[in-house]
Amino acid sequence: MKEVSFQESKFVEKFTIFASKMGNEIHLRSLRDAFATIMPLYILAGLAVLINNTVFVWLLSGDTLTGAQYWGTVITNGTLNISSLLIAPVIGYCLSRNKGFDNPMAAAIVSLAALVVMMPNVVSVTPLEGGESVAVSGALTFGNVGTQAMFAGVIIGLIATELFVWISGIKKLQIETGLTILLVSHSMEDVAEYVDRIIVMNKGSVMYDDTPREVFKHYKELEEVGLAAPQVTYIMHDLKARGADVDVNATTIEEAAEEIARDWKSKNA
Repeated sequence: MKEVSFQESKFVEKFTIFASKMGNEIHLRSLRDAFATIMPLYILAGLAVLINNTVFVWLLSGDTLTGAQYWGTVITNGTLNISSLLIAPVIGYCLSRNKGFDNPMAAAIVSLAALVVMMPNVVSVTPLEGGESVAVSGALTFGNVGTQAMFAGVIIGLIATELFVWISGIKKLQIETGLTILLVSHSMEDVAEYVDRIIVMNKGSVMYDDTPREVFKHYKELEEVGLAAPQVTYIMHDLKARGADVDVNATTIEEAAEEIARDWKSKNA
């Protein structure tokens, strides 16, 4: 047997690591999930085409054949011939879900709407009796929503979802309803991410009642009663102890990233 050299084994190891990271890339993972979701429809379409053009042709003829093939045609129309209408919202759903967005169905609807918005307003169709093509408006043809437009559905699904998730995260655009939501949790990451005010209870009495930044300043006191601060808090304190000029009161990943970037820029300017 041929022995694998050291260089070859290192290449295989690096390639495996690269392939693993590539496979876990969120957009590629979302595409995989989306196509896996609608794959049963494509299998159904394949069976319909196979039966239409082989089994029915062997067994039937004339008007009977035409009537039987009608069902295979409409199954194809409801699967392959609307591929872009299927893939765009499913990609929107899978991508927003993988990004942790709290309303993936909304992202799916936005992706579908964005795809329709990009469709042409006027299309050319040929009458059944033949002749020259006629320009009509207010119509979607299978040529615009089928497999020929699948690539457009993929691109629009990804871009529309990314924009929708980004815009949804802008706090200034969020509607204030005047409602108060009570969140009871021991997950300090969730608390830091979603709440504006924290009430810490200990043995029936209020221990702290303040904003997340103020409450998590007392992380050592929280540890004494069985609680803790978000992991970000401990990371920032550790960076501070190692000489980094960062705000140790950052409570979310976004705040920590801004602080670390600011410190890096100040030292490398």
